[in-house]
Amino acid sequence: MSTKKPTRMTPFSRRTLLQSMGAAAVAAPMAQTVGCKGAGACADYPAMTPGPYYVADPTERADITEGLEGAPMTMRFAVQDSSCQPIGGAVVDVWHAAPDGTYSGVEDAAGETYLRGVQSTDADGVATFETAVPGWYPGRTTHVHFKVLVDGAEVLTSQAFFDEGVLSSIYATGTYASRGGKDTANDDDDIFGEADTEAALFTMERSGEAWTGAITVNLAT
Repeated sequence: MSTKKPTRMTPFSRRTLLQSMGAAAVAAPMAQTVGCKGAGACADYPAMTPGPYYVADPTERADITEGLEGAPMTMRFAVQDSSCQPIGGAVVDVWHAAPDGTYSGVEDAAGETYLRGVQSTDADGVATFETAVPGWYPGRTTHVHFKVLVDGAEVLTSQAFFDEGVLSSIYATGTYASRGGKDTANDDDDIFGEADTEAALFTMERSGEAWTGAITVNLAT
């Protein structure tokens, strides 16, 4: 993994993000379009390794960008129980690589906190983060790490992934273009191979230069 610190720009505010995406796109209840469709039990989201870059005690915040340059992305985690019912008040802890492939809090970026944070789910079971589309680093496909805690107890550590075509279009632009496409495809990533392909992919929607990615996390509760 590269240890070069990521490029920063003037921090974009939530107001700027809303303007770039369009109010209608942000207001759409995207989380309602993902998850279980029909009666019966939901398949549990698979547990996966936390990897070597987890840092404990992240800040509670919705905007985790800290002004990093990259494609704006709203991440929506819809947390459900095994009966497909939303879990309000769950805590979602996320961390992922910057567009240049670095992680905060480790190696040369020790003491930095970009692209890390926690949020509690609302009454609909949704936790929302404002971030930038993650970059890649050698040997791994692009991914987002997350933990889910319910009533203070950690119940899941896992990862979420991206459609190859979506990433190809993003990685050809802006700050991503100088690095080119990632060196490891989803199907060549051992950890991605542990997941149900469809369930572990963000559902991505684009508005202008910004993206919204939603994923449903079903817990064994």
